[in-house]
Amino acid sequence: MSLIGGGGSGAGGAGNPAGGTFSGGSNTLEIVGDFCYVYVEEFTADSSGVVRMSFTTGGFTTVGTIRFAGFTNMGSPSGSGQVGTCRVKLNGVTIIDLHTEGQTKDMPFSDTADLLVPPFTKVECVVDAASTQVDEHGSLSYVGRVYA
Repeated sequence: MSLIGGGGSGAGGAGNPAGGTFSGGSNTLEIVGDFCYVYVEEFTADSSGVVRMSFTTGGFTTVGTIRFAGFTNMGSPSGSGQVGTCRVKLNGVTIIDLHTEGQTKDMPFSDTADLLVPPFTKVECVVDAASTQVDEHGSLSYVGRVYA
């Protein structure tokens, strides 16, 4: 069953008007046919633990992959960066911890995990950095399939 827009999740918002094309990042779930996504706009490293993605599913299940790319200064030839974490919560319970390293490269620059989200479930991703740096950026996304 194809879901267009709404779905009780904020879909069809700034990033994808219902039935439209991608027009920018958003921190809420967008639904296009039987697929869904969240592409959070690039963000700066912040050591205070910021909610970067938040949505609640409607009467459907979604199965997909969440990806967190750590903090790196893309304008620096040396690729300076730092450690970053992303806590994925379902209804307030942390279920996944993603951990990246953007400087010494002794850990992956990005981390991914499969995620199944049941109906009427709040998903929240809290991103944290080792230190606040305005010239170091990260990214976060979720891409999946919708099952009604």
